[in-house]
Formats: sequence, C-alpha cells, structure tokens
Amino acid sequence: MLRRQLARRFGPLPSWAEQRLEQAGEAELESWADRVLDAQTLEDVLNAVSLAAVPGIGPPTAGTIRSGRGKPGMRRLLI
Repeated sequence: MLRRQLARRFGPLPSWAEQRLEQAGEAELESWADRVLDAQTLEDVLNAVSLAAVPGIGPPTAGTIRSGRGKPGMRRLLI
C-alpha cells in the first residue's frame, strides 16, 4: 500500500527507495505512511530517519529489527 501511495504521489520509485522499503521494519513503514500525506518530496518521506538506522552505517534500532512477531500480514499491507 505504501509503495503504491509513494509512486502515485512522486512518480516511479528509484532503486534506492525500493531498497529502503524492503529493508524497513514495521514501525518505520508506519511512520512513512503518516509522512507521505504531508511530505513535499520522496526524500522527505524516506530520509527522515537517523543514519544509525541505515544498514551498514550504524546498529539497527528497534524500528528496523524484524523479529517476525506482531500482526501477521501488517508489513505486507504497509509495503
């Protein structure tokens, strides 16, 4: 759902945005789903997280860890 909203609002998603969506945890996806309503650019939506949460730059935060717990299918709905 979020992927569709982003593409509709900002046009075809670049590969870096697709990668961010695939790597995001449920909390981050929910935050982006809220931001897509007010953001002016795709970067405003996806880059408003700490660099510490970006894989390869810093340790994962609680919002980026995928434990497999939570609402089944929620992640699929958000992406």
